[in-house]
Amino acid sequence: MTRINLVPPTELYDQHLLAEYRETRLLAKNMHRYFKANNTKKNIPKQFTLNTGHCLFFKDKGLYIHNRYDQLKSELRNRGYHPQFEELDVSAWPVGFYNDWTPTERDMNIIRDRISEKFKMKPMWYRYYGKPVAT
Repeated sequence: MTRINLVPPTELYDQHLLAEYRETRLLAKNMHRYFKANNTKKNIPKQFTLNTGHCLFFKDKGLYIHNRYDQLKSELRNRGYHPQFEELDVSAWPVGFYNDWTPTERDMNIIRDRISEKFKMKPMWYRYYGKPVAT
């Protein structure tokens, strides 16, 4: 599952921040395959979803994904992480698909609710700036 969390990276627990950073790189790599198979916008969902179509939703939002990746890298550095910061390969996004996007409050609330649900399942596991969230 590829996660694009939408909310400001400062809101993410360490685990979500690291996972999104890693999975955003995978999403960009998978775009090569998506565009090779279907270079059209007709299958892109109209609204953000966490269900089927989550990755396809970002097919025409390459600039958003690129900017989001840079925000994730910056927040990782702020938290003292030092993973290898490879540049995101955005060459897969053709003209017309490399667009920006702004999530709505509805979109961000979907993510916040999901993160809250995940937290409730394992509250002792989550960290924020390396420190336990639940005590």
